[in-house]
Amino acid sequence: MIEILVAILILSVGLLGMAALMASSLRNSQSANFRSQATNLAYNYMDMMRANGANAPNYARTGFTNPAVCPAAPAAFDISDCGNQHTCDRSKWARELCTALPNGRGRAQVTAVGSSGYYDVQVEVCWSDDRSEGGVVTTDCDGDGETSFILESRI
Repeated sequence: MIEILVAILILSVGLLGMAALMASSLRNSQSANFRSQATNLAYNYMDMMRANGANAPNYARTGFTNPAVCPAAPAAFDISDCGNQHTCDRSKWARELCTALPNGRGRAQVTAVGSSGYYDVQVEVCWSDDRSEGGVVTTDCDGDGETSFILESRI
Protein backbone atom coordinates (compact mmCIF):
# COMPACT_ATOMS: atom_id res chain seq x y z
CA MET A 1 0.00 0.00 0.00
CA ILE A 2 2.84 2.43 0.86
CA GLU A 3 4.52 1.64 -2.45
CA ILE A 4 1.37 2.64 -4.31
CA LEU A 5 1.13 5.95 -2.40
CA VAL A 6 4.80 6.72 -3.11
CA ALA A 7 4.27 5.90 -6.80
CA ILE A 8 1.22 8.20 -6.95
CA LEU A 9 3.20 10.98 -5.23
CA ILE A 10 6.08 10.67 -7.70
CA LEU A 11 3.67 10.58 -10.64
CA SER A 12 1.79 13.65 -9.40
CA VAL A 13 5.02 15.63 -8.93
CA GLY A 14 6.02 14.69 -12.47
CA LEU A 15 2.65 15.74 -13.88
CA LEU A 16 2.80 19.07 -12.04
CA GLY A 17 6.25 19.65 -13.51
CA MET A 18 4.93 18.90 -16.99
CA ALA A 19 2.02 21.33 -16.47
CA ALA A 20 4.45 24.08 -15.42
CA LEU A 21 6.60 23.33 -18.46
CA MET A 22 3.59 23.59 -20.77
CA ALA A 23 2.55 26.93 -19.24
CA SER A 24 6.07 28.30 -19.69
CA SER A 25 6.19 27.03 -23.26
CA LEU A 26 2.86 28.68 -24.09
CA ARG A 27 3.99 32.01 -22.62
CA ASN A 28 7.27 31.94 -24.55
CA SER A 29 5.50 30.96 -27.75
CA GLN A 30 3.13 33.93 -27.44
CA SER A 31 6.07 36.24 -26.77
CA ALA A 32 7.85 34.95 -29.89
CA ASN A 33 4.70 35.55 -31.92
CA PHE A 34 4.53 39.16 -30.72
CA ARG A 35 8.20 39.67 -31.60
CA SER A 36 7.61 38.30 -35.11
CA GLN A 37 4.61 40.60 -35.58
CA ALA A 38 6.65 43.60 -34.41
CA THR A 39 9.49 42.74 -36.77
CA ASN A 40 7.12 42.43 -39.72
CA LEU A 41 5.40 45.72 -38.88
CA ALA A 42 8.71 47.60 -38.58
CA TYR A 43 9.93 46.26 -41.92
CA ASN A 44 6.56 47.08 -43.46
CA TYR A 45 6.85 50.72 -42.38
CA MET A 46 10.41 50.88 -43.67
CA ASP A 47 9.23 49.51 -47.03
CA MET A 48 6.47 52.13 -47.15
CA MET A 49 9.15 54.80 -46.78
CA ARG A 50 11.31 53.23 -49.48
CA ALA A 51 8.37 53.14 -51.87
CA ASN A 52 7.74 56.84 -51.28
CA GLY A 53 11.38 57.93 -50.88
CA ALA A 54 10.85 61.53 -51.92
CA ASN A 55 8.53 61.98 -48.92
CA ALA A 56 10.54 59.92 -46.42
CA PRO A 57 10.86 62.81 -43.90
CA ASN A 58 7.05 62.94 -43.69
CA TYR A 59 7.02 59.41 -42.22
CA ALA A 60 8.77 60.58 -39.04
CA ARG A 61 6.84 60.15 -35.79
CA THR A 62 8.45 61.87 -32.82
CA GLY A 63 6.20 60.18 -30.26
CA PHE A 64 4.64 56.76 -30.11
CA THR A 65 1.29 56.19 -31.76
CA ASN A 66 -1.63 56.01 -29.34
CA PRO A 67 -3.12 52.52 -28.93
CA ALA A 68 -6.10 53.98 -27.06
CA VAL A 69 -7.58 55.39 -30.27
CA CYS A 70 -7.46 52.05 -32.06
CA PRO A 71 -10.87 50.85 -33.27
CA ALA A 72 -12.26 47.78 -31.53
CA ALA A 73 -12.98 46.06 -34.84
CA PRO A 74 -10.81 46.95 -37.82
CA ALA A 75 -12.87 48.32 -40.65
CA ALA A 76 -11.92 48.24 -44.30
CA PHE A 77 -9.20 50.81 -44.95
CA ASP A 78 -10.39 53.62 -47.22
CA ILE A 79 -7.53 55.22 -49.13
CA SER A 80 -9.75 58.04 -50.44
CA ASP A 81 -9.80 59.73 -47.00
CA CYS A 82 -6.02 60.10 -46.71
CA GLY A 83 -5.12 63.09 -48.83
CA ASN A 84 -1.62 61.88 -49.70
CA GLN A 85 0.36 58.65 -49.62
CA HIS A 86 2.48 59.24 -46.52
CA THR A 87 -0.56 60.25 -44.43
CA CYS A 88 -2.35 57.13 -45.60
CA ASP A 89 0.65 54.92 -44.83
CA ARG A 90 1.11 56.43 -41.37
CA SER A 91 -2.51 55.92 -40.33
CA LYS A 92 -2.64 52.41 -41.78
CA TRP A 93 0.54 51.45 -39.90
CA ALA A 94 -0.76 52.90 -36.62
CA ARG A 95 -3.94 50.84 -36.96
CA GLU A 96 -1.99 47.67 -37.79
CA LEU A 97 0.21 48.18 -34.72
CA CYS A 98 -2.65 48.42 -32.27
CA THR A 99 -4.58 45.51 -33.76
CA ALA A 100 -1.64 43.10 -34.09
CA LEU A 101 0.06 43.73 -30.72
CA PRO A 102 -1.25 44.33 -27.20
CA ASN A 103 -0.89 48.07 -26.59
CA GLY A 104 1.08 48.14 -29.84
CA ARG A 105 2.54 51.48 -30.81
CA GLY A 106 5.39 52.79 -32.88
CA ARG A 107 7.54 55.76 -33.74
CA ALA A 108 10.04 56.59 -36.46
CA GLN A 109 13.01 58.91 -36.68
CA VAL A 110 14.15 60.10 -40.12
CA THR A 111 17.45 62.00 -40.38
CA ALA A 112 18.88 63.39 -43.60
CA VAL A 113 22.44 62.29 -44.41
CA GLY A 114 24.01 65.57 -45.47
CA SER A 115 22.95 66.61 -48.96
CA SER A 116 23.22 63.08 -50.35
CA GLY A 117 19.47 62.54 -50.65
CA TYR A 118 19.70 59.55 -48.30
CA TYR A 119 18.08 59.23 -44.91
CA ASP A 120 18.99 57.31 -41.77
CA VAL A 121 15.79 55.79 -40.46
CA GLN A 122 15.05 54.24 -37.09
CA VAL A 123 11.68 52.54 -36.59
CA GLU A 124 10.72 51.42 -33.07
CA VAL A 125 7.77 49.18 -32.27
CA CYS A 126 6.68 48.79 -28.65
CA TRP A 127 4.10 46.51 -27.04
CA SER A 128 3.03 45.09 -23.69
CA ASP A 129 4.52 41.64 -23.38
CA ASP A 130 3.46 40.81 -19.85
CA ARG A 131 0.48 38.51 -19.52
CA SER A 132 -1.11 40.42 -16.65
CA GLU A 133 -4.28 42.40 -17.04
CA GLY A 134 -4.00 46.13 -17.62
CA GLY A 135 -0.32 46.35 -18.50
CA VAL A 136 1.23 49.73 -17.80
CA VAL A 137 1.88 51.78 -20.95
CA THR A 138 4.73 54.26 -20.57
CA THR A 139 5.58 57.13 -22.89
CA ASP A 140 9.08 55.86 -23.70
CA CYS A 141 8.47 52.10 -23.71
CA ASP A 142 10.58 51.56 -20.61
CA GLY A 143 8.05 49.80 -18.38
CA ASP A 144 8.68 46.43 -16.80
CA GLY A 145 6.15 44.59 -18.97
CA GLU A 146 6.97 46.38 -22.21
CA THR A 147 9.14 45.13 -25.04
CA SER A 148 10.47 47.05 -28.03
CA PHE A 149 11.98 46.21 -31.38
CA ILE A 150 14.19 48.75 -33.16
CA LEU A 151 15.01 48.63 -36.86
CA GLU A 152 17.65 50.92 -38.37
CA SER A 153 18.42 51.39 -42.03
CA ARG A 154 19.50 53.93 -44.63
CA ILE A 155 17.12 54.67 -47.47
